[in-house]
Amino acid sequence: MPTWSGMAFTAFVSDAFSRRIVGWRTSSAMPTELPLEALKMALWTPGTSR
Repeated sequence: MPTWSGMAFTAFVSDAFSRRIVGWRTSSAMPTELPLEALKMALWTPGTSR
């Protein structure tokens, strides 16, 4: 997504049962770690169905 400062990349992880976004990460680059960090956040979010 273009912004005033340059490009921004965002990765989202959503819970299929509750349809909530349970993990997300935004960065100015798109490394492999971007979706992995979003997944780590989702795993540590309380109240998610696993």
